Amino acid sequence: MGVGSPSAYAGRSGQRVRVTRANPAYGHVEGLMRGYAPWALRRSRLIHPPESDGTKRSTRFARLIEDLAIRSKSVAAETGCWLFLGAHHPGATLPPVHYSSPRLREDDATGADDLGGAFLKIATALRQSRRREALDLSKALRQLEGEHQQVVLEKDRAEALVSAYEAEFGHLPMCTRRPHGA
Repeated sequence: MGVGSPSAYAGRSGQRVRVTRANPAYGHVEGLMRGYAPWALRRSRLIHPPESDGTKRSTRFARLIEDLAIRSKSVAAETGCWLFLGAHHPGATLPPVHYSSPRLREDDATGADDLGGAFLKIATALRQSRRREALDLSKALRQLEGEHQQVVLEKDRAEALVSAYEAEFGHLPMCTRRPHGA
């Protein structure tokens, strides 16, 4: 049951659902790892369906990432763990967000900086590739529109030429004229 699956967004039925190992009602957190192995952590609540409006998605991201950053700081402060959080939204206008816990910064400041720098490079590369792809698609569309316009002009010229010949010479037996729009 992925993030995009309909059951992940099931509406509230009014009945409380008990999430257990035998009944992972809301699926698992996909992409979560423990070391190099996947970690099948059960989700305890529904995921809201994605917003269809890009501006609303960006606004929701900004609000949720603030909650996540505050929660990350609490986890780091209460447990003294090494924690790194990195997030960015494809439609964001602000730079990527990343957080390194105090313990991580104290125990390995260079490593924490390297993690942050690596995440910034990844987020920047992803944004540039999306822009590059959009630019390439835009160029291809403009080129196709130009070619289409050229074909329409050539078709109009050919039809005008056929009409002129027919007007001057009558019916042309060598070519069959198709009805307009066929």
